[in-house]
Amino acid sequence: MDRPPKRRDPLSILIGDALRTVRKNRGLTQEEAAVQLDVTGSAVSHYESGQSQSHLRQFIELCAVLDADPADILTAVLQDGPHT
Repeated sequence: MDRPPKRRDPLSILIGDALRTVRKNRGLTQEEAAVQLDVTGSAVSHYESGQSQSHLRQFIELCAVLDADPADILTAVLQDGPHT
């Protein structure tokens, strides 16, 4: 029996988009960020695409790796609004 595709949370997508933008602006690859976070490159990819939600600790650690203020990321997400 086939499962229906898992629906991604709009907020997770927005946070992932913001994290991806900051990571690219810092000149880091997903693999480089993953090494610093002690996770796989696939995990970073899933965070950025909204396929999985990072825990608050991982979100804060990723912001630290990217030298980004978590409040700035969340403010940008709230100003952008959810994807529909």
